[in-house]
Amino acid sequence: MHFVSGEDEESVLQGFPITGGSGTIRKEPNGTVWREGGGIFIRGSSPTIKNNLIMNNKVLSRINVRSTGGGGISCNDGNPKILNNIIMLNQARYEAGIMLYRSGVILKNNIICQNSGGQIYIHHDHTTADFTYNNIEGEWDGKGNMHLNPEFTKSYFLLSDNSPCIDAGDANPGFYDPLQPPQNSFAEPPGKGTKRDDHLSK
Repeated sequence: MHFVSGEDEESVLQGFPITGGSGTIRKEPNGTVWREGGGIFIRGSSPTIKNNLIMNNKVLSRINVRSTGGGGISCNDGNPKILNNIIMLNQARYEAGIMLYRSGVILKNNIICQNSGGQIYIHHDHTTADFTYNNIEGEWDGKGNMHLNPEFTKSYFLLSDNSPCIDAGDANPGFYDPLQPPQNSFAEPPGKGTKRDDHLSK
């Protein structure tokens, strides 16, 4: 999946399994060539990426490139919003989860784990990142971030009843889970717990 035409936050990628990608060639002005973005490749764009399952993308081939990175998502010179995604089991030679270069990103309510080659890489001093309420393997600063086993069920990466991700997302009403009628006391599946957001692709 490519966002390379100046897309803004109104361009929304929502509710898809994104899998099996092998990356896109990125050439720098000095001629250095990289292969990046197995699942999603962003350049000069600022889309909204939410409620997706981004997994099993492999950016490993070094044929005619210096190296490979960003197995799940690669963002260059963009400002995306990355919300409520599961990003896991991706592979790359550096930062197999998310690679950020000269970008500003809002990363909220995601589960990022079990990526082979690192979870997140922030490259370049001009990259800014607002990371909050994520479950990221390894320790990351930011309000509400954790680094715990998400405890998925055995079927399609749903949260088990004991998952620490339940009701651990942003408490802002804009992120509330839909509630089950008629009592409207508990989150509608696949959400768990109360109306407070989970770290979950819905």
